[in-house]
Amino acid sequence: MGGVRGRATVTRPTAWVLLHDLERTGVPIALARLARWQATADAGSPALDLHVVAGRDGPVRIDLERSGAAVVALGPRVGRTLAGTVAAGLAQSGRAPSAAAVRGIEWRRRLRPLPSPDVVLVQGAGAWALWQAVRPALPAGCRTVVHLHELAVALSRSLPTDALAPLLHAADRVLAVCAPVADLARAAGAERVELVPGTAEEPVPGPTPAPGSRPGSLAGPVLLGMGAPSWRKGTDRFVAVAHELRRRHPEVASRWIGGAPSGSEAWAVGADLATAWDPPTDAPWDDVGPPAVLAITSREDPLPLVALEAGLRGIAVVATPTGGLPALLADGRGLVVDGWDLPAFAAAVGRCFEDPGATEARTAALRRHVAAHHAAAVVGPRWLAALLG
Repeated sequence: MGGVRGRATVTRPTAWVLLHDLERTGVPIALARLARWQATADAGSPALDLHVVAGRDGPVRIDLERSGAAVVALGPRVGRTLAGTVAAGLAQSGRAPSAAAVRGIEWRRRLRPLPSPDVVLVQGAGAWALWQAVRPALPAGCRTVVHLHELAVALSRSLPTDALAPLLHAADRVLAVCAPVADLARAAGAERVELVPGTAEEPVPGPTPAPGSRPGSLAGPVLLGMGAPSWRKGTDRFVAVAHELRRRHPEVASRWIGGAPSGSEAWAVGADLATAWDPPTDAPWDDVGPPAVLAITSREDPLPLVALEAGLRGIAVVATPTGGLPALLADGRGLVVDGWDLPAFAAAVGRCFEDPGATEARTAALRRHVAAHHAAAVVGPRWLAALLG
């Protein structure tokens, strides 16, 4: 079997899920939610034996292991293994094939104890290098499923430009989180493409703290942004919107959860800001509730989970027309504004605070839509059917 141990006698199919890392970002979190659903579906008898293989460790490992998945992290969250250091040195000296060979040998050695897979799920284009490394060791008849979570720019940064088509051609099935991602896959030559969007989980009932009751929290109406600050997430746009909004609505605070910009992003954003920068957290919604507006100022975002989460919490969403956001917020479920027209974006956010009746109608419609189309009980069976073939 090319270095991977032969099949163990099991009563259910074995799936390897390949991930770039286990950080609290959209792709790992989406997987964790589906793993949690399949662990409890069918009266607690999961249909798949899940083995998650990640290039780097991270906090989502805990969520996956609690769902019954076995997790192998091939690298630490920070730093490198010895093989990783050697590979990095080879790559920096212009010997990319040798670097890939070193990584592949080490990764396949680490995966030998795993049961042989019936299906391999490439969870996001960032897992391409990992798939390339383990592919020679996969057994005959092993199926490949690719779940794409990226649009054009993120795809170009996740794998070589000439690698997407071969990856999709090798897949028995391609899953896409939104229609624009599906269109990209078809344009690259994928034939069997299905929509399997992100999922959102209902908030756990419990006492809700009063706004401003937590140390460092912001009381009153809040303009909210979430995610790792970056050009792709449009953090600079968010700050510009907050600055413009402060002129019209000085009572509205601005808060970004996910860390402060650094490096060139910090320079682009500037220093005299209306925005408070909160660090990443496992519970970003704990102190957020109406009146609040989630502003998604992304330049490129396929279908951010925060939009779905806001929907289930009655938080209004104003977003740029990227990825699946126009479809999610259509029919009066939210507001979509050109990301280049920042005054118009700020005005749309202002209307959410100025007309609470219309805002409540939009948030109620969004909640119904997310519950009907993005609950794990709705998305999970489609995901599982794709893996089981």
